[in-house]
Amino acid sequence: VGEALCVVGSLGGAPRDPHWARNLRANSRAWIRVARRLRPVHARVAIGTEREALWATITDAAPTYLEYEQRASNHREIPVFILTAT
Repeated sequence: VGEALCVVGSLGGAPRDPHWARNLRANSRAWIRVARRLRPVHARVAIGTEREALWATITDAAPTYLEYEQRASNHREIPVFILTAT
């Protein structure tokens, strides 16, 4: 992983984060599989203007996330995690 990757903890707009997102919040060290290879990463939650910019890019590419955001809006902000290689 030469650059950062983003993952979205939407759980389809459910009122809570998916288990993997809660795990990343508790322990920011993780492993991901990219091109059949396991790679260690550090995860952090995007906040503020950084999240807004990423969210705009994500929803432009995958508008379904706008529906998920609407479903979750009364309960939580859908987290966007930034994964960087360690």
